[in-house]
Amino acid sequence: MKINHTIKFGFNYNTHFYGKHTYANLVEKLSTRDIYSDTKAEEFVELRNIYNNLWKEIGLPENLKPRIQYKAMLSNMAFSIQDYKIYVEKRLSPFKMNLRNKSGKNKSILRHEIEHVKQIWDIVRLVGADNMAEELGTNLKWLNIEVSPSLLKNFQEIEKTLGKILPSSKEYVKAQQYLKALRNYPDTSQYYGISIKELREHIKYKNNLLEKEARNEAAKYKPKWTKTFKIVIKEFIKLIK
Repeated sequence: MKINHTIKFGFNYNTHFYGKHTYANLVEKLSTRDIYSDTKAEEFVELRNIYNNLWKEIGLPENLKPRIQYKAMLSNMAFSIQDYKIYVEKRLSPFKMNLRNKSGKNKSILRHEIEHVKQIWDIVRLVGADNMAEELGTNLKWLNIEVSPSLLKNFQEIEKTLGKILPSSKEYVKAQQYLKALRNYPDTSQYYGISIKELREHIKYKNNLLEKEARNEAAKYKPKWTKTFKIVIKEFIKLIK
């Protein structure tokens, strides 16, 4: 199972923790007739239920839960800091969406994105909600995030709900590490080929603390390949009947 996460810039310059997850070639090539279909509504409802249950399972505050929403031109899932939403690829085929829901893969992917949400919480709590806007305009200027009134309100809700991280707080050192990791996050969005420079940036990305910790959390929910394979066969048989 190969997992590759980078930060990407959307058409409106929103910044995303952008996750690309690929299955084995067998799964990717199955059911070509349905590759370009819009995901069915019932599969998205099931995904939303998985998300809601996972959020409760982790024990996170309901008032800080980002919405999940379809988005075109996206690779599977992404957490947008600007919009404070977790986006799901609009044109992921129904077969793949259904497979990932049933195998537990979507739960693993969602756990990765939720970890990014929590990391941003700690950064906001460290610098303060109001100072986060200044941070985005200076040390994090490369993110190209416009701090709208709604985004500032989200930052303030985070600080109000979870409190500020002070030097005496047990989360202080980790929050500082997160801020440093975000400031040093490699921008691989403009890379399309293979070069020594791109390989160096990919290594930086893989070793970035934000990604390492998100991958570790997702791995706890990663389904066994045997379970995934059985579901692939079962669902494919249904599809060709």
